[in-house]
Amino acid sequence: MEEEFNGSRLPMNKRPRRAKLNSGTLVTAVMLVIIALLAYLIVKNVKENRTPKNVSEPQVINAGVGYDVPGETPAPQPQLRPTASAQGMLPVYFQAGTNEPCVAITVQGLASRSDMDKLLEDCRAYGAQLTFFPTGRELSEGADFWGDALLNGHEIESGGYSGGEVKSMSQSELENEVDAFEALLRSYVGEGYELHFFRTNSINDDSDPHLNAYLQSKGYYGLAGQAVTQPSKLEEISPGAVIFVNLKSYDVGRVREMLRALYTGGYSMLTLNALFGYSGNLAGGAETEY
Repeated sequence: MEEEFNGSRLPMNKRPRRAKLNSGTLVTAVMLVIIALLAYLIVKNVKENRTPKNVSEPQVINAGVGYDVPGETPAPQPQLRPTASAQGMLPVYFQAGTNEPCVAITVQGLASRSDMDKLLEDCRAYGAQLTFFPTGRELSEGADFWGDALLNGHEIESGGYSGGEVKSMSQSELENEVDAFEALLRSYVGEGYELHFFRTNSINDDSDPHLNAYLQSKGYYGLAGQAVTQPSKLEEISPGAVIFVNLKSYDVGRVREMLRALYTGGYSMLTLNALFGYSGNLAGGAETEY
């Protein structure tokens, strides 16, 4: 009897011969196993890298403390107010330490109502506030218009009663030079008006120890100097400058041109108090009597 197997007939009394294994087939099988193993290792590695590891959070040291970023350290700000040159002396205010376009215009030599009216009109047009340094005589001659200056936001400081040379005065004369001006001004504008600055007519008087000591005892902030005297062009003026004009030689028309140039150049024109960051002359908001 014969049995069919895969479509071939084999005699029942004969055993089938073993097929010989081809060497190429063996190599191929081994390569497939290796490839399968490599694929398994690659997949395993990818999964491990995607799985978050149990890593502790880094500690925050000095939390809340600011650190300067290299290249972004802010530039030091200049000191707004001057300091005294020596112990027992008052500062001389000639230049505010600022880069902002602002100045203080200080005026002397004003003695007529018409000039005051012109100045007030020009200051309104250009948003300027002036600081006047009259003498006692100029105060008396302008008794009817100094109140108008204060009402328009301008300020009055002391040029001394006579405006004379301080270093040639005795101690009593020096004290009268300061006190008589104060008394006269307050008789016009009220007792609540405090004077902060004194201007001498000689630069040598600024360093007079007797004047400095007396002004300091009365609460003055310092002596008024100037960085620019009667300028003729805008380029002479720098931010923070105290500008000096004397209307006896620098008339109202020139002041108008200066105000226009400063306004066009983007400058703010402040009182001396405002330029150096002080409040005004009225103590505790006291009302004036003009």
